[in-house]
Amino acid sequence: MADDPRKPRFFKDFYEKQAMQENHQQLIYEKGWGGSKWDLWWHRARMAIVMRLLKLTKGSFLEVGCAEGLYVNFYSKHKQNVMVVGLDWI
Repeated sequence: MADDPRKPRFFKDFYEKQAMQENHQQLIYEKGWGGSKWDLWWHRARMAIVMRLLKLTKGSFLEVGCAEGLYVNFYSKHKQNVMVVGLDWI
């Protein structure tokens, strides 16, 4: 891993290593960021809003900024007739 944050691969390497150690999205959805009840509420509210949108969706659904893909996996299991795709920057 490059140890200089000015090098392009520094953050990519850092977050890939972190993702192998724990699923950040899963932790945030289960406990909130840092244990914050308001953050937990926000993530669950987001999930509920997207699930309502999925009910109206026909064809494809794109989540931009999906990180590890927690929501993409969840949505694809609950909406069988919609192609759910996640996109994130590396």
